[in-house]
Amino acid sequence: MMKKLFLAAILLLAGLAASAQVHIGGGYLWQTFTYDKGSANENFYWSMNGAYAGASFNIKINQYVGIAPGAYFLWATGPLREKKQPAPDTSFGLDMMELQFPVNVTFGVELGSAGKLFVYAGPAFNLALTAKLYGYSRKDFFQKRKDTLTENLFGEIGDDSDDQLTLKRFDTKIGVGVGYRIKFFEINAGYDFGLLNVNKTSATDGKIHQNTLHAGIAFCF
Repeated sequence: MMKKLFLAAILLLAGLAASAQVHIGGGYLWQTFTYDKGSANENFYWSMNGAYAGASFNIKINQYVGIAPGAYFLWATGPLREKKQPAPDTSFGLDMMELQFPVNVTFGVELGSAGKLFVYAGPAFNLALTAKLYGYSRKDFFQKRKDTLTENLFGEIGDDSDDQLTLKRFDTKIGVGVGYRIKFFEINAGYDFGLLNVNKTSATDGKIHQNTLHAGIAFCF
């Protein structure tokens, strides 16, 4: 009985793999890393621009529905801003690098020779690699950065010492998006909502959340 179940599982996976597509792509992202302490003069955020790149393995369940697990590298940088203030802070910026592992459910409709329109949604699991504060001059943001102010707000990889970590390294998000595919080319856009408070210091020291808007292209094989 176990052998039959094992053989059936192998055949099922082989069938799914045969109908799967690999998508390799990247694009632009805009992130907000918000810090909310509950009072009007203590709410601020980093408004960051950056890029992402990676791949997903899109498994076709039926004519319309599929499952798309993936792995992506994300990088973003930007200045500190107070909420409701148009100009950035004159002193601080943030550089971030992280890995993201989405697992999306896709729903697509074929448009004949015009291509395919699809939407997707699902959880995404983030592993932060680095988050470094730096100083800069507002007049020349990119060319005149000062010395890095923190080595890493998350601490070193594998370092779980509470006195060295100010942010949690892991985050969970819910993503939604839409895309259009024609032959081997795809364009897509989506938004990821951060679900967890990643502030590690204390529950009374405010909440920190990260949200991401992204748009890009991919090649399908």
